[in-house]
Amino acid sequence: ILVGYDAFIALLEGPSYRDMAPEGVGIGQYPGGDAVYASLVRLHTTLYLTPQQVHDRGLARMDEVRRDMAALFDRIGFAGTPADYLEALSHDPRWRAADSDALQALFRRYIDRLEPLIADCFEFRPAAGYDAAPLPEALEGSMSFGFYSTPNADQAKGLYLFNTRNLTAGPLPNIAALNYHELVPGHHFHEASQRENTSLHPIRQHSFVNAFNEGWAEYAATLAGEVGMYREPEEQFGRLMMDAFLTCRLVVDTGMNALGWSLEQARDYMRANAFMPEQEIRTESIRYSCDIPGQSLAYKLGDEFILAEREAMRAALGEMFDLRAFHNAVLKPGALPLPVLAARLRAETERALAA
Repeated sequence: ILVGYDAFIALLEGPSYRDMAPEGVGIGQYPGGDAVYASLVRLHTTLYLTPQQVHDRGLARMDEVRRDMAALFDRIGFAGTPADYLEALSHDPRWRAADSDALQALFRRYIDRLEPLIADCFEFRPAAGYDAAPLPEALEGSMSFGFYSTPNADQAKGLYLFNTRNLTAGPLPNIAALNYHELVPGHHFHEASQRENTSLHPIRQHSFVNAFNEGWAEYAATLAGEVGMYREPEEQFGRLMMDAFLTCRLVVDTGMNALGWSLEQARDYMRANAFMPEQEIRTESIRYSCDIPGQSLAYKLGDEFILAEREAMRAALGEMFDLRAFHNAVLKPGALPLPVLAARLRAETERALAA
């Protein structure tokens, strides 16, 4: 195996490979690349949107996030820019963590904050417990923040495995939003309940639909704000930071893969809007342009879709609308393409009206 890796590394480092490598980035530069990327947009979002439509939605949404940040600063009397505010937080020990124990305590603070409200929002949810724990050191170099690990035979709880090295390097106003996306009521409530749901076919118990998986998790972070989980101005800013980061993806993923953006143009946009360290900007931009183009579009588009479907159901049902019933209808079938989810929700609405 090591001999094979050595040969592969030699190929990548050799002059012939470098000579053949293009100066630009993105699929669109290759013959047929525009059609391939358009199909990837469809694959990852399950929606009939063109790259230009996604790009324009990202630009419009970023304007909204910026307005929300300005409104927050007006409310708290802060006169600087978002970058200035983040810099100030980097010097505030309340929003820093020194080690993995402090990070774990921070995640658990937000878990404990949500738990009294879970029964008001959810009826169908997993039996498995959940927690946050440090990511193994060997994986720290390959992860931005960490990842959610589903319960399995060797792990009774769903875990958010956080990257201690990266998260202790800067301020942490976004940990509340990260927790609600990655753990509860985000990935854990969906993925663990899907694995436990024996009424689903075994293939469906393990199904993955990017737009649903990531859309639900981001919807969960939005829901957390609606029920008052971002109590401090710093936490509200952290939620907007996360929103800005994921919204950037709509702009730069489409920009590099379909609209002729250079790698540096994309990075400049992220430097202005994503509120991320430079190293993360560099690795994230490679992810969009060369690693898994189109995948990053699912987060905000899925969040917006689920939220819009919820409000459509609320408008149709009026006083009969039940948030727990809506969440049941979304989670019980497991991951679905978004148009299929919408059709099921419309059917649920019609049944409720006919009852």
